[in-house]
Amino acid sequence: MADNIDGNLRRLRGAIIKLIVHSSVFRSQIDLSLATQILQSFTGSVNVPVSQRPIDQIYAAIEKIMKVTRKEIESGSRSKDIVLARQLTMYILKNHFGKQVTEIARETGKQHSTVIHSLKKIDKSVMMGKGATKLLFDDIIGMLSSNSAAV
Repeated sequence: MADNIDGNLRRLRGAIIKLIVHSSVFRSQIDLSLATQILQSFTGSVNVPVSQRPIDQIYAAIEKIMKVTRKEIESGSRSKDIVLARQLTMYILKNHFGKQVTEIARETGKQHSTVIHSLKKIDKSVMMGKGATKLLFDDIIGMLSSNSAAV
């Protein structure tokens, strides 16, 4: 980690604390995959294998659980299921992987305001415990956690 953080001791300490907190909150072991995800949120430019990028993991989980393909999520479709999958992708990138709104907009190809709207909408649904959205979110997070523990 120290080699990839720009010589700032506070940033290194923050990365280590975030790694420990993330591990305890999601009850996962600290491994290379988790460290890479945390490090990427601090530097934004870690050389991560394509298959381990957070967005690829999310797309794979959503495709398996919601039966919505990556191509459909990245499209401009306004179909209810596709929009929900897209919004969940953005929400998970923000809250599970610690991505900033501008990073999410860049990775998903959507506008900054669209990302903010999606985050608010899913946050409201998840926090209020709305049945289907909350269950989908929990299923996706469960799959992502089990995948990171298996690596």
